[in-house]
Amino acid sequence: MDLGMTANKDLIGNLIIYIADKCKPLYHTKLLKILYFIDEVAVQEKGSPITWLEYSVWGKGPVSKEIYFSKVDNCNPFDSYFTISKKNNNAYQIIPKQVFDKSEFSKKDIEIIDHVIDLYGKKTSDELIELTHAKGSLWSNIVETKNIKFSKENTTSVYSINFADLIKDDTMKSLSYFIAREDLACKV
Repeated sequence: MDLGMTANKDLIGNLIIYIADKCKPLYHTKLLKILYFIDEVAVQEKGSPITWLEYSVWGKGPVSKEIYFSKVDNCNPFDSYFTISKKNNNAYQIIPKQVFDKSEFSKKDIEIIDHVIDLYGKKTSDELIELTHAKGSLWSNIVETKNIKFSKENTTSVYSINFADLIKDDTMKSLSYFIAREDLACKV
């Protein structure tokens, strides 16, 4: 289990409720991409992600395995926060079970989350996938440097996104990132 799930499971479940309320209807693939963009923007703006989820480099872009497998029956670690309803078109809709509780988030976190939802909330899953694949993105840099070839048979990889790469040239944000990571790890 990754650091985000170990330390921030309640925060993540609550964040998913918020995203589902703001992006109705919210489907599983779109959720995966919105969560990723929230963390990416948070790292760029404040030096650390909000969720600390680990994002794997898969064929359709960065994917949190914990969130991805939540659509499998009896594998949703957030079942007290939301259910996943399979629709006729094989899409999986996120349906909140609770009301959002903002007490786990700072004012800056909410600003970042709202900004990402404003930017990406109306885009389709396919449009969001294309954005994660953009030249120069963390995902595309790993695919290129590791020479990963995705296909219908090969949709995953063993590689993960390293958000610290976004801020490697900013000493203060890099320091903030590593301090926040260590602080979170000590709480687990």
